[in-house]
Amino acid sequence: MQNARIGIVHRIPISTSAKIFRYFSLNPGLSYDEAWYPKRLTYTYLPEQKAVQVDTTLGFYRVYSYSASANLTTRIYGTFIFNRKNKDRYLQAIRHTMIPTIGLSFKPDLSGSPNFFQEIQVDSTGRRAKVSRFANFDPGPPAVTGESGIVNFSLNNVFEAKVRGRSDSAESRKIPLLENLSIGGSYNLVSDSLRLSNIFIQARTRFLNIINFNFTGNLDPYSYRILEANAQGEATRQVRVNRFALAEGIGIGQLQSFNIALSASLTPKTFQNSAQKKADAARQNPQETLGRGISEGEEAQLQAIANNPNEYVDFEIPWTLNLSFNMSYNKTGFFKSVFSQVLSVSGDLSLTETWKVGFRTGYDFGQKTVAFTSIDILKDLHCWEMVFNWTPFGAFRSYNFEIRVKSSILQDLKISRRRSFFDRDFIGF
Repeated sequence: MQNARIGIVHRIPISTSAKIFRYFSLNPGLSYDEAWYPKRLTYTYLPEQKAVQVDTTLGFYRVYSYSASANLTTRIYGTFIFNRKNKDRYLQAIRHTMIPTIGLSFKPDLSGSPNFFQEIQVDSTGRRAKVSRFANFDPGPPAVTGESGIVNFSLNNVFEAKVRGRSDSAESRKIPLLENLSIGGSYNLVSDSLRLSNIFIQARTRFLNIINFNFTGNLDPYSYRILEANAQGEATRQVRVNRFALAEGIGIGQLQSFNIALSASLTPKTFQNSAQKKADAARQNPQETLGRGISEGEEAQLQAIANNPNEYVDFEIPWTLNLSFNMSYNKTGFFKSVFSQVLSVSGDLSLTETWKVGFRTGYDFGQKTVAFTSIDILKDLHCWEMVFNWTPFGAFRSYNFEIRVKSSILQDLKISRRRSFFDRDFIGF
């Protein structure tokens, strides 16, 4: 029993939601964790050996912790309507939705209980420390150390536009302008200083239904002091002080970091017009596509495809092109900032039904270097497949050629030929 790794852990999460004052949503929650063990550790400091003796005491012992939280949220709508008399106006209205949320969470510090921790001398200098009586137990005991009382706050924003339909008979439609703009942070009620956390800023939207835009930022509300500087006057040591930047007259805070990510995934369908997309949909599922608000000419075309699906020939070559651009910035206090810009490109091209070529590359504008680049060639051999991977340049230039069975059961049945940067005589192909 002394060497047994036995324990029983209980976790009881309780949560609910309720409407209060009609327009507010309250979400309280309570979490209780408890562990039972047939033993615990007892520590004794031995002055002669200058070491701590650990003994195992058998019995029934329980460790528990609990926490509580509550969140209050609502929705606020605002709509700006353009000229009501001008019905031909394309942009008719803009709606702004705000979702403020405030929450409170609390967790007590139970490390003072002698049943959970034992305070002992740990070295010959007389230094004392609290040591867990259930250290390294499996399963691990609940976290009982560290009191916390956090107030969380955030404000989510959504911007939408109402625009006129493409035809006179079509109804107005909504399009997103800014899918999400979030600002928030937290305040530690039990901390003795620097209680306010960094303020986060996040934004997300989509342009032309093709380009994805993501922004994340981090604003530090406190000021810094330089402790040491080099001969050029650049800070080498600094300290964050318990004084708001606003009180120092240097703005609401320092933009400590931000990241901007733009990405797009392009395929032949990206550039198709609505008629082409309907034709493709009709070819795949002709009966469901007919009669969905299309013109007489389009309906006749789709009906012909539905009646003779095998005669429809798609002359498009399947391909994909993935583009992404990342811009990042980091700066802490008076230290030197770090800025980077990286463009990544990847894609593939199906030459035939059995041949496919793929690639990935990129460019680092800060380092002015080409990123990791590789080319893949795949040939479908029915039950087998041929794969050729080539990294033409860079520190990890290599190539790998394999003919292997598709079945995962026979995945070790393959013929391989490879050369990498470890091979001294490897120059290229």
